[in-house]
Amino acid sequence: MTSQAHQPEVRAAQYLRMSTESQRYSLDNQANAIRDYAQQNGYSVVETYRYAGKSGVTIKGRTGLANLLSEIISGKCGFEALLVYDVSRWGRYQDPDEAAHYEFMCRQAGVRVVYCSESFGDDPAGSIMKQLRRVMAGEYSRDLSRRVSRAKVHLAEMGNVSGAACPIGVGRVEVNPDGSLGRLLLRGERKSRATQTVRHMRGDPAEIAIVRRIFRLTLDKNMRPSEIARALNKRGDTWIDGTPWTNQRVRHVLTCELLTGVVTFGKTTKRFHGAAIAKPEDQWIRRQAFDPIITKLDFRRAAGLRGTPGYRRHRTNQQMLDDLRLVVARHGRVSHSLIDRTLGPDKASNYYKRFGSLSNASELVGQPRITNRLGRPIGTRISDEEMLGALRALHAREGRISTGLISADRSMPSLTAYHKRFGSMRAAYAAAGVGFPKSEP
Repeated sequence: MTSQAHQPEVRAAQYLRMSTESQRYSLDNQANAIRDYAQQNGYSVVETYRYAGKSGVTIKGRTGLANLLSEIISGKCGFEALLVYDVSRWGRYQDPDEAAHYEFMCRQAGVRVVYCSESFGDDPAGSIMKQLRRVMAGEYSRDLSRRVSRAKVHLAEMGNVSGAACPIGVGRVEVNPDGSLGRLLLRGERKSRATQTVRHMRGDPAEIAIVRRIFRLTLDKNMRPSEIARALNKRGDTWIDGTPWTNQRVRHVLTCELLTGVVTFGKTTKRFHGAAIAKPEDQWIRRQAFDPIITKLDFRRAAGLRGTPGYRRHRTNQQMLDDLRLVVARHGRVSHSLIDRTLGPDKASNYYKRFGSLSNASELVGQPRITNRLGRPIGTRISDEEMLGALRALHAREGRISTGLISADRSMPSLTAYHKRFGSMRAAYAAAGVGFPKSEP
């Protein structure tokens, strides 16, 4: 210690990071430990980099560390050492080589990283121990993630929820550790104690009446969401916050499964700040939390009607193909009009969106590809000359030409196709060189 007293102090910076896992790692505790270490080992702390309440499993979002590395690499940092409380404060990276890489960048720029609560020698044994500590730090985060995930699943299986505002017609109630119910929570209120959980329940009777009115207008009147919104506003019914109803708000009600009393958990999975990944529907956790406001049957019926996006969202490919088999059983074939007639308005368009074309869906249920009037697959473009040749052949066969003859002959392109291609039937007749009745448009 006597020899150290006459040596100039080494200029150093301290890096402080605190997540929410333990008071032991509070910024003040880290700073105090680093101060004591610096005084005992001849360091003078001239700069502080800190970040509070941030996970250390990735550098993303850690502006404190990013700024620190940027200054060190630039060579303008003004210090020769970086003091960190321990390896875990440097980061709990899932790849231990990432932590080693950032430390190497500092060392290459002439700044040594010193861990104050852990002593690592500069020999191979010290390097091995340091790498082992990095692996242990990353494993701690993985183990913590697994335990938190299991706890969330357990709460969901009990019907409890966390976060997110509840929809119109649904309320929340506190649940005590012994399972007894606490007070009802108003919108925006939090539970009273950390040991409590929250459970959904039926909400305001006035809101429930509005929700049921929306489903009645959808199922009984076949009204679109925009029409329903206008009808509600005309009656003086308002949204939760007192503002008018909109098309989007009605759609949200019609596609909210929670109104059936079912709480759904685990639709996606996300690991260590990565992108959320959708899970198969059969892996979701569903629990009946309270008596339904809307029956499951009415919810499924409403989800498939015009104007609601829920049909594709709530029906699997297999369910849609089963519906298509029903069309085949009743009519012997598949077509756009037969699907809409059997399953409801605008249902055929869902097959285009889900399978790419109606022909693709038709083949999946063992039916031949759907063809146009010329026997070609739907979507095949017919040339102008082929369309005009069909007009000439019909004229030669019948001795005259008319829209009635064209419509009656299924080998002909449709009138709509002629109008789109040539602008009018008169123009198409002229291009084909056939006469036309004066009454034809």
